[in-house]
Amino acid sequence: MIHETSHEPARTKVSASSALTVLACISGLGLAALFIVDLLELGRAYSVAALLAAFIAIAAAVILLSRRSGTEAEMEDRSIHETLGALDDAQRFLGNKISSGDAFRLFCSRIRAVLPYDAVVLFDVDTATSTFVFADCIGEPAGWNAHKGRAAADPIARTALETKRPHQTTMIVRDGTLAASGGDTYFANLAIPLIGKSGVFGVIRFYGRERKAFSNASQELLDAIGERAASLLAGSASFQRSVQVASIDAATDLPNERVFTTVLDHQLALLSREQHRKPLAVVSLDIKGMGSFNESHGYETGDRLMRFVGDQIKRAVREMDFVCRSRGDEFLVMLPTAAEPIAIEVVERLLSTIGGTAFVLDAQRSVKPTLNAGVAHYGQDGERSPELLAVARERRFQSKTGRSESVVWFPRSDARSGRRSD
Repeated sequence: MIHETSHEPARTKVSASSALTVLACISGLGLAALFIVDLLELGRAYSVAALLAAFIAIAAAVILLSRRSGTEAEMEDRSIHETLGALDDAQRFLGNKISSGDAFRLFCSRIRAVLPYDAVVLFDVDTATSTFVFADCIGEPAGWNAHKGRAAADPIARTALETKRPHQTTMIVRDGTLAASGGDTYFANLAIPLIGKSGVFGVIRFYGRERKAFSNASQELLDAIGERAASLLAGSASFQRSVQVASIDAATDLPNERVFTTVLDHQLALLSREQHRKPLAVVSLDIKGMGSFNESHGYETGDRLMRFVGDQIKRAVREMDFVCRSRGDEFLVMLPTAAEPIAIEVVERLLSTIGGTAFVLDAQRSVKPTLNAGVAHYGQDGERSPELLAVARERRFQSKTGRSESVVWFPRSDARSGRRSD
């Protein structure tokens, strides 16, 4: 296992140091004996004693220094064992239970004991194009966070990707390779590839202001670090994907009702502890005539319409509001701090925005979907999520007009005039 072989250089250093110590002591004692014989023939007894004492002192000093060097090497070796062991434990017990961001921060906190970095950047690798995407950072200069999710160019990470081996250099890098605005300069640069079953899926970049920040790290140690980082981050990515599948609606990419209820319950719990309770509203929306639309155009087109409406709702509400897709064609919106007048204003804006935006069916036809809406208010309609959801849905049912045709059809060329074409 790499966990074992990665520590051989430290043991070799201790053994070599001990051998040199013994050799130095033997040589010193031999020279001392020669001088003693020579001095005895000259009859300089006191000089002999002084010279012998000096050599004994030198030998003792060499032995003490050797032991100190061996102790430092043993401490370094122990630190490496503890660090790699901690990463093994993290992967074993947490790898499939924490998010990628938490796993990256955990890795960085552990690895600093053996790699004294000043900043770390995690690059995701697009396997199809072999390009880098800025994923996360630790100890970043001002401005690095703004690069998250963007493509990045990094020659040191590129070398690690292509060789599939850790790569380090002392080339001067200002503001990392991302041209951020911090003004920091780094001299020590290290890139470790993250290798999974299908190849390199990421690269971890370390930056150090000291030129020798990573010089003590052996190739075996860097390989061991890369193996553990890849295992931990791959496990967390798998967990994050499973959480996303369980919490995100596939048709609209919005959170599902379970997530919405969790967020709403948390918000209501906070409000219940406040002395002066703030307002909150819950809105239930659905698309008029969705059943007949699916029958006429198919469920695949119906899913496209659902995604379109979900996107329009997200754009029309405030940044603090929370949107989800519930069952069927229903959407739910939580409006924190929204008293009744504000909630009514938000709902009216939703209805007018979506009702005035065309959804393109094909080159000849478009539709303007219209919505039914119902609103429930915290306090006056209930204080728990089931009560508020029930009231909002009941009012949505009451808002339905009962008209047989609830989707307005028109050719795309007549969109501005609003003239119907059935």
